Amino acid sequence: MAHDFNNLLSVITGYTELLLLKLDGKNPARRELEEIHRAGERAATLTGQLLAFSRSQVLQPKLLQLPEVVENIGRCSGA
Repeated sequence: MAHDFNNLLSVITGYTELLLLKLDGKNPARRELEEIHRAGERAATLTGQLLAFSRSQVLQPKLLQLPEVVENIGRCSGA
């Protein structure tokens, strides 16, 4: 979901960049577009931080007895 959100943010920041290239410095809409662009960049940074946080889950490895695991898989599949 975060990746999809990041894709939407890329569209928002990309289109604002294109519009900013077309506007001269005197256009009254320029300031608002710059603010939209900055907000999109901040949101993308936040999304990246959320993704990094979600990946930092502590793993709890445990020792498995492989023959037992394979036997249980066979029981679950009806084999």
